[in-house]
Amino acid sequence: MPPSVDNLSFRIIAVLCAISFLIYSINCLISAHMKREFARYGMERYRRLTGLSQLIAVVGLSAGFVFPLAGAAAAAGLTTQMLLALAVRRRIKDGVRESLPAFIFGAVNAWLLTGFLRAV
Repeated sequence: MPPSVDNLSFRIIAVLCAISFLIYSINCLISAHMKREFARYGMERYRRLTGLSQLIAVVGLSAGFVFPLAGAAAAAGLTTQMLLALAVRRRIKDGVRESLPAFIFGAVNAWLLTGFLRAV
């Protein structure tokens, strides 16, 4: 059975996910480490776009409790980003340890997507 937006566990996971992406998106925009990481990925020109789109998704996840369609759009966007991140990790031959966060956050956001869609 898909999760419910009214479920406390769903809300906690959505909030923790939003906080995680808020931290990551801010780091994307201002951190020298993230500049180096995106250069390592061969994706330097997408760093700001990634950070801004994740900031927008944080707003969407947060608004999703009142406007489930916004939460669904945000979760779908983050799921897509995590799938793309896995493809990049594979292309640059990163191991499981480096790829695991993208896999986990992709799965979590796919799960959140089902809950937000259920509430639409």
